[in-house]
Amino acid sequence: LYRLIIKSKIYKNNQTATYDDIITALDYVIPNNDITVINGFDMTFSINFGIPLTTAQALAMDNFPITPEPQGTKFTGYTEI
Repeated sequence: LYRLIIKSKIYKNNQTATYDDIITALDYVIPNNDITVINGFDMTFSINFGIPLTTAQALAMDNFPITPEPQGTKFTGYTEI
């Protein structure tokens, strides 16, 4: 879990937070997953994962700010398909 959080912080601090950057950052932290960013068109976004997350990955997504957020938007959560 510690490595997962460190990897996410490194990537989060070195990107511009576009939707492509969010997908790239999450693919770096949570590899081998089909990641889709859903735009809520009300300054919010959510993320869909194509495969179930491991326990450590879900814990990190729930409790730590590992998702890069574009300035002025709100991350509303994630779903696993």
